[in-house]
Amino acid sequence: MLKELRISNLVLVESAEISFSSGLTAITGETGSGKTILLEALRLAAGERADSDAVRRGSPKAIVEAAFDIKGHPAIPHLLEEAGIPWSESELLVLKREISQEGRSRAFINCQMVPISLLQTIGEQLIDFTDQHAHHHLRKEEYQRAAIDHFGGHFDLVTEVEEAKKTTTRCKQELEELKQAFHTSEKERQLAAFELEELNAASLKEGEEEGLSQEHKKLAHVQEIASKLSSVNSLLEEPPFALLAQLKKIFSLLKSASSLDASLDESEQLLSQGIVSLEELRNQLQTYLGRLENDPRRLSFLEERLAVYHKLSRKYGNPFAYMQSLHEKLSRLDSIEDKIEAASQALSNAENKYSALRNELLEKRKKGAALLASKLTELLQALHMPQAEITIDVNDDSVDFFLHANRGEKASRVKEHASGGELSRLMLALQTALSAHTHASVLVFDEIDANVGGQTASAIADTLSTIGKNRQVLCVTHFPQVARRCHHHIRIVKEESKDRTLTRLDSLTAAGKEQELLRMQG
Repeated sequence: MLKELRISNLVLVESAEISFSSGLTAITGETGSGKTILLEALRLAAGERADSDAVRRGSPKAIVEAAFDIKGHPAIPHLLEEAGIPWSESELLVLKREISQEGRSRAFINCQMVPISLLQTIGEQLIDFTDQHAHHHLRKEEYQRAAIDHFGGHFDLVTEVEEAKKTTTRCKQELEELKQAFHTSEKERQLAAFELEELNAASLKEGEEEGLSQEHKKLAHVQEIASKLSSVNSLLEEPPFALLAQLKKIFSLLKSASSLDASLDESEQLLSQGIVSLEELRNQLQTYLGRLENDPRRLSFLEERLAVYHKLSRKYGNPFAYMQSLHEKLSRLDSIEDKIEAASQALSNAENKYSALRNELLEKRKKGAALLASKLTELLQALHMPQAEITIDVNDDSVDFFLHANRGEKASRVKEHASGGELSRLMLALQTALSAHTHASVLVFDEIDANVGGQTASAIADTLSTIGKNRQVLCVTHFPQVARRCHHHIRIVKEESKDRTLTRLDSLTAAGKEQELLRMQG
């Protein structure tokens, strides 16, 4: 419930502080006095758009503060907790808005600066505005549909249906992408299979190419190797060099010398080791030469085999790494079929869920529409339309409100044929029907009684007074019939002071209320 509203330098209001109570509060004043300034202040406090025109001329900024008692509200405490804003049930919730001359705006909740979006979210939970033009919304199908959902409490189910629809759309898109990928990958799959078959047919082995290269190098130069090794053997044993024979003579001399001088023993040992090594080298070379043979057939095989490696290396780089990549690619491409099957099943599940939820929502909307139509018919008849009857047609893709306004006339679509007076009363009836189903603490009606006559105004007064028994209602009105039924009365007065025009907000006493009612009656 709104408890206090403080306004500073807003349009023509220099300073005002108004206290509010439960029930119906009428807001009246002369034409042009600025009756809507109070509602504008509430809209600003609730996070609606602001500009520098709202700031009183000569003032640095306009300030609006609205204090609410939110004990028992089902949603706001949780929103405050999520935003990290401290609050306790013993405190009022204060929404504050500042607008500078430059058009900059700041928002506060309980003295803590917050984004405008949070102020809007909280404001929507606290205040429900219905202005004199709101009845035009009744011509819109989405508004009619939302009214049925509001009345029937379907919003959670609506959210589920919307999410199921999004899921279905996403599953369709994923399946189409997979199918497209499958068709696109067929050539890629065929090429990968062909390349893998070519590599497998080569029977490549890790390390084989290096061994083949070494063997090929040996066979390709077998005569050169034999020639060089034969020369080595000649140097070791055959005159005129006979290196081993010379070394053995040297060893004999050195041994005789070392027998005379023990310090030559080490030299003797070194030479002895050298002779042994050379003899071992001679033996190895002789064995090697004995096995060495020219094998043209083997050489041809090696060249062919190496040619295979060279060809595949030129084509694929590292053939072993490429084979691994081909296996991975084929595995990935093969998995698309499994993914398509899984995506098809996911789409089927999503479509079934969406269909079931949509049918459930349709049935609930039909039942809710029937109850709402009955309630609206009752309320319209109480609003000086004794022959009125509302019917609501609900289908899969459409919602239509029909109004039978006069005896002997056929029902017509509200969005096409209803008059301004009929729409105003239908909007009030709708707001009355929905008032029991809203969490909003404050219902605000801005000249909801426009486009109606005096007798109807009395019926509207009865309706607003009835709503005021269960909800806090603020109503801007021109009709004394409405103002007389209010529990509280605020008068807006425009006056001039020191060459400036000011707007004053007065909370009326019983005597002041009677005086204002006399003025309204002329």
